[in-house]
Amino acid sequence: MILADSGMGKTSFCLNYFHYYRKTGKHHVALINLSNGDDISRLGLIKNQNKTVLILDGLDEDAKVLEDFNGRMTEILMKSKDFMMVIITCRSQFFQHKDQIPVDTGVSLFTPRKAGEDRNFKIYHMYLMPFNERQVDQYISHHFPRYNFFNYRNRAKSFDMIDKVPELTVRPMLLELLPDLVKEKSVMKELFELYRYMIDKWLEREKSWIPKEILFGVSVQLSVYIYGKQLAGEGDRVTLDELHVIAADHGVDTDYWRQLSGRSLLNRDGDGKFKFSHRSIMEFFFVQAAIQGNTECFQIGWTDLMRELFVSWGHTDRDLESIEQARAILRSNLSQTGLIPLSEPPVGPGFVTNKDLDALSSSTGPAIGLRRSISPSWRLDSLLISTEFDQTKVFDIEYDLEWSIPRIDVSEVDGVEINNIRKVSDLQRLENGDYEFRYPSYAEFITLVRALSAAGKIDILSKRVLYYLGDKWGDREHMLVALQPGNVAPEMMRQIDVDRSVEGTDQQVSTYLASVYVNPAAFNGVKAVGIRVKVEAQLSLAV
Repeated sequence: MILADSGMGKTSFCLNYFHYYRKTGKHHVALINLSNGDDISRLGLIKNQNKTVLILDGLDEDAKVLEDFNGRMTEILMKSKDFMMVIITCRSQFFQHKDQIPVDTGVSLFTPRKAGEDRNFKIYHMYLMPFNERQVDQYISHHFPRYNFFNYRNRAKSFDMIDKVPELTVRPMLLELLPDLVKEKSVMKELFELYRYMIDKWLEREKSWIPKEILFGVSVQLSVYIYGKQLAGEGDRVTLDELHVIAADHGVDTDYWRQLSGRSLLNRDGDGKFKFSHRSIMEFFFVQAAIQGNTECFQIGWTDLMRELFVSWGHTDRDLESIEQARAILRSNLSQTGLIPLSEPPVGPGFVTNKDLDALSSSTGPAIGLRRSISPSWRLDSLLISTEFDQTKVFDIEYDLEWSIPRIDVSEVDGVEINNIRKVSDLQRLENGDYEFRYPSYAEFITLVRALSAAGKIDILSKRVLYYLGDKWGDREHMLVALQPGNVAPEMMRQIDVDRSVEGTDQQVSTYLASVYVNPAAFNGVKAVGIRVKVEAQLSLAV
């Protein structure tokens, strides 16, 4: 199984591998695109399967895989078991966790096995990697040779842009834009900007026969239609008649589509059907449809790249209109989209070191392979805060976390006396209970500080108390934190981190330890507040 992110060259690999075997004549070779409806049913038509290499491209684009992964995967493996070798490509982000990637085919070996060897054929995993520094340098040198003194500035700009937008090294399709970006002195920092630039170039090339705004509108509407078809198992292509129906809404003549240029992002296959030249182009237009308020976009599941482009849009367009558009989306029912969580969830409770504190208090930017944080301009609209009796509830769709924060600003609610400041020894005893909510990790607590700061509600957390965490320092020492300034910890507690600034806020956090070796009686005077958090809460802020 070949795994890679969108645009890294999985389909190019399949095509090159296919033509290599066809050219050398070493073996028969068959290439099936799994996005084309139920093409897997055609495998029975292939002769000499035991002498044929089978290439199945786009497992993540197979509609039946999205409905029932195990059932569809079993069907594919059973129908391909007689082939000499099977290569399957898939987006790596299709699998949320590494242990979800299949390793066993379920197809038995009928040859002698060595001692300890598994009885079934195994699925081996290979990853397409981003360009390394040497390969990036070779690419830049090809367009801006070192020997030309006047290329010095262009080379420097190229490397600078790659540093700012690391996705360029991940997606060769986007890296092709780099020479034009440098020559035009364009400044790009976001994935969304790169796709928009590529689309704008295409619209400019085609404007001689169709106005740019009309081609853009048709493409946006077409992307929603094609993606819906694909999810229904009808493939990623449309007939000319289907295209005419969509184009008619924009007043486009039926003869126009014959004039698509050779470098078009919308092209025709051998059967005369139309498709986007790359799936990520369709995904970009789909996100554009969602931004424009197309309700169909919120009734089906989004891909990982759609989410990535959507979040990147928030960092790209920060004008008032865009913020209002984002607010409408964030406050809508997103339960069917799979968009939540929008960002990479923070790590849960575990064993923490000083090095972890450094990383966890400052990790806010993008990282290859991880979902990045949303734009600060979206943070308030990604939260819902309410009060329920003696608790403040915070619903956070950025990380899909539901918080229950004990109130300490009141001593009585509806005639009932409350006291949410508990002995540390009591909080320790409650830690291992079978509860839906648990104590947060340091990383989760930091996201709460950022969220409340963005919402202007940081006062929900008091600077007069300690907050109990689910993390441990070493084997037997529990962690507690406090917002600073404030000397809230007794002398018997060890302070391991002082006034650490939380990036993106004006808050500081100090960390303390409470050892379980200490006699609980010694902690009778040590009290803290036990915030609780529920992960994978499947939240929706729709009202």
